[in-house]
Amino acid sequence: MSNVEASEALVEAKIPLLKNNVDEHENEVLVRRVWNESKKLWHIAGPAIFNRVSNYSMLVITQVFAGHLGDMELAATSIAMNLILGLDLGIMVKFKFSFWF
Repeated sequence: MSNVEASEALVEAKIPLLKNNVDEHENEVLVRRVWNESKKLWHIAGPAIFNRVSNYSMLVITQVFAGHLGDMELAATSIAMNLILGLDLGIMVKFKFSFWF
């Protein structure tokens, strides 16, 4: 390999393989599209997130009130809630897998 070929290979190696052909306008359009899609997703997912948080908050508040009544009441409420939630989860999993088979 001669010096000319080596210098050409060195210059060629410094050229990036992927050129950044995206101009500023296309970047702004992309940001706007992502923002609009994010707003749409939050309109769908926001109530579901609120529902999940409020349900768990109600369970915690119920156990706090039962704890003020006494130890036996707290244990009974805790067992009842765990059984109901376990049954609910079991039913959901059963239905999910029953559609697969």
